[in-house]
Amino acid sequence: MVNYASSKEGADRVVSDIAEQGGTAFAAQDDVSKSGDVKQLFEDVAREFGGLDVLVNNAGIRLVRWSRSPRRSFTASTTRMY
Repeated sequence: MVNYASSKEGADRVVSDIAEQGGTAFAAQDDVSKSGDVKQLFEDVAREFGGLDVLVNNAGIRLVRWSRSPRRSFTASTTRMY
């Protein structure tokens, strides 16, 4: 399942790429910041594939304010997150 927020065209390209490699996928537009949408995502995956084996989360908010040293700023920001 390829989840997208705003780019159906981009999600459809990813689904096509997966299919070209012999995989199976579908695109779904949901807002992962809303618990109801997340529940629906899991229900869709269970219906289509029987369950979930792997979850890759690449969505998030930007917490970093870059300074002159991006590495130092990133390290400081991520340290505070955990």
